[in-house]
Amino acid sequence: MHTNAEFIDPPGRRIGALALIRNAAGAVLLVEKRYRKEAGSERPWGLVGGCARRDEDLLDAFRREVHEETGQDVEPGDVLTIHRMPANGESEEGYNFVCDGGVMDENAELQLPVRELSAYRFVPVSEVADYAEPYTVARIRAALEALEGGRDALPRGASGIGPKFSPLRQCAKAGPASPTQEG
Repeated sequence: MHTNAEFIDPPGRRIGALALIRNAAGAVLLVEKRYRKEAGSERPWGLVGGCARRDEDLLDAFRREVHEETGQDVEPGDVLTIHRMPANGESEEGYNFVCDGGVMDENAELQLPVRELSAYRFVPVSEVADYAEPYTVARIRAALEALEGGRDALPRGASGIGPKFSPLRQCAKAGPASPTQEG
């Protein structure tokens, strides 16, 4: 049974807006996360994107994060997969929405935020595991599977929902829920 407290003061969760951006050959755009590299990670690379801010719409977070991390204006496509990350002592539980970021010219000059990211490259799908942590590899594979096949694709062992769908776009068109509607 739900109480009003669950809606007024819900548990904290991170919402990640991540972009699956590819070049014409199908290689995936990865960025080297400075904080992971400085912490000694052997695979500090990940998808472009980050956390939504409080009261920020997911699609707006996607646009903002992609622009902040690349200097490019990219419109979010379909949500390809959703991946749950459990709390780990350093951060709260979170849900990462991987949206289609489309195809980008591999010669585009990206403008990285130097305090956050140290490099970028388009990585062939067969080599992604050499750059990224297993959970990122699983997200990428699930997103590509959904993109290519248009069917349910969740990272193996993940809990969440998938695949390629656009209910967020439909909700955005309908506008925000009124305070009298139940969640």
